[in-house]
Amino acid sequence: MTRDEIDGLPYGVITLDRLGRILRYNYAEATFSRRTVQGTLGLGFFTDVAPCTNVQAFKGRFDAFARKRDSSVERFDFTFAFRWGSQDVSITLLRKAERDEINLIVRARTLDSLDIAKATSADTSLPDAASISEQDPGSGLFRVGTQERACTTAWHMGSAQESAWRAEIHSDDVASRDRIVVAAVARRTPYIVEYRMRGTDHAPRIVVEHGSFGADENAPGYASIIDVTQRRQREIEFWRLAHYDSLTGLPNSALLLERIASAAAEASAKGRIAAVIALTFAQLAEVNASFGRMTVDSLLRLLALRLGEAVRGGDTVARLHDEAFVILLTDVESVERVAATAARIVASISLPFALEGRAHHLAAGVGISLAPSNGTDATALLQGAELASSASEKGGRHAMEWFSSNLSASMEASHRLEDELRLGLERDELVLHYQPIVDIAAGNVTVEALVRWNHPSRGLVMPGDFIEMAERAGLIVALGEWVLRTACRQARAWLDAGFDLHVCVNVSTVQFRERNFAELIAAVLAETGIPPGALELELTESVMVEGFKDVIETLATLKLIGVRLAIDDFGTGYSSLSYLKYFPIDTLKLDRAFVADIASDKFDRAIAKAVLTLAAELQVNCVAEGVETVEQYDLLRELGCRRFQGYFFAKPQLPAALTERPPRLGNQQMYDRM
Repeated sequence: MTRDEIDGLPYGVITLDRLGRILRYNYAEATFSRRTVQGTLGLGFFTDVAPCTNVQAFKGRFDAFARKRDSSVERFDFTFAFRWGSQDVSITLLRKAERDEINLIVRARTLDSLDIAKATSADTSLPDAASISEQDPGSGLFRVGTQERACTTAWHMGSAQESAWRAEIHSDDVASRDRIVVAAVARRTPYIVEYRMRGTDHAPRIVVEHGSFGADENAPGYASIIDVTQRRQREIEFWRLAHYDSLTGLPNSALLLERIASAAAEASAKGRIAAVIALTFAQLAEVNASFGRMTVDSLLRLLALRLGEAVRGGDTVARLHDEAFVILLTDVESVERVAATAARIVASISLPFALEGRAHHLAAGVGISLAPSNGTDATALLQGAELASSASEKGGRHAMEWFSSNLSASMEASHRLEDELRLGLERDELVLHYQPIVDIAAGNVTVEALVRWNHPSRGLVMPGDFIEMAERAGLIVALGEWVLRTACRQARAWLDAGFDLHVCVNVSTVQFRERNFAELIAAVLAETGIPPGALELELTESVMVEGFKDVIETLATLKLIGVRLAIDDFGTGYSSLSYLKYFPIDTLKLDRAFVADIASDKFDRAIAKAVLTLAAELQVNCVAEGVETVEQYDLLRELGCRRFQGYFFAKPQLPAALTERPPRLGNQQMYDRM
């Protein structure tokens, strides 16, 4: 620190040489102790100046520090013994770079104060730009102004000068300030007190008063007054930044955990309930992909306002991250009341959010944990609510889940399965089965690659039991790439053996969004050497509606590569038919949901007919999925369908079974009807 910086510090600093001789005082020390520069400079601090009776113990610590040439700073606690009492202090020894000077900083530790910790917390902070003005001649008083230095005044307790000074102090702080000063006078010990007072512009200011008294009870008291208003304002701002979300103005996780801990303890003591409600908005990621970050930020602000309107004034709405908000309900009388509030929150967010002429609809996964029934630990309660929110996503839009020990055990089992799947990928435990897709018009067969997990203890695990888990665990991209490579290698093996079997591979939305997806397809085709037309990629409708421009670009690149493209589970998504006009699709796959009851449900039959007609008009192929009975096959063929997939023809099977018994020989009933 420079000499000017040391002079500006709000506490006393004495600069000594290595032998303990006084080289200089900073401004606060000179004014606070009333020592004159001319009278003490050059004297030995420990031999000539220090008033404590145990000065030799103090000097011993100083000498030890002075001898340690490799140490630049040392802090320790010490108790000064005076003739009139004792004082606990915190001492800092700070060696300058030249190692010829040592700055001695002494600050009180046990003074009764409004906020001593705040008043003495900074070791190297500079004073605020706003400080104290010059002394009013003839009055002995100082006004808070805008000069960058502290000033000193003197008074007798109860004197006119002190009374005039007290008149400037905020009325709410006078009593607490007087209590500290009176106690210090009685002990004849220094004091520090922080309070509010009126500035020269009549605006409230925050000041720190450092005071001391001589041993003679008739001697006046001396005070150094420092304006810390700007510093306190900065501290408040730093605290806000650490505890509030800058976008929405809501509490963040740090402040939320503090409030959960307080609410849980209070609920336990009063026999009431505190509820933690976690809300997860997965669609915000889709909004970001489709409309951009600014739209998401605007939605988050609107969402914060709406959630705030749905709860009581004493409750807390907090934001954890983009997709997650948490609501803390305090002092609730019953679980039924928690459920009613949660239902009101869900109803509120179910309404559309109007933004820039567009209505955005959001759905939340809702998870709830309760104190004290689920415990009183804040972190555990928050994690429980988040766990329940994650589990609720399986229940569809606005599903609600209550945290319980059973749910915790279930989620723990899910996490174990995630770890096992991660190991399974490393240990090559995945296997592909292939289900034929029969074209009765052309008389040929393609196959769809379907992944299975050959678990060492659970046996063959179906994709419905681990694909969603792979997406949550961030494994879906690696799993998808494994399926792609393995299927293409198998297609190459069939070609080499004389079987011209094209393969269809499912692509997840996450995998399709990868920036290098098209490059990956080209690399795998080159690596395996199969013709691009021998590979068909099956995409879900959700891929089509997220990030229109990027989707167009990726699909165009894939078509240039030469692969075929199919829309899987057609008719079950939320997309618009308009994308069929712009996207280069080769095949529509009629979802099994419209096939299962086609023989008895006229609506399913009408939908199937409409999809088949649409495909014919667009001159793309249409495959009926899930065909399992003769009746389904006959009806679909009457409606114009020529491509089928399902157990009626063949189950998914290993590669060897396909070549040993070609699928076109698998069902004689079907051939009797061809």
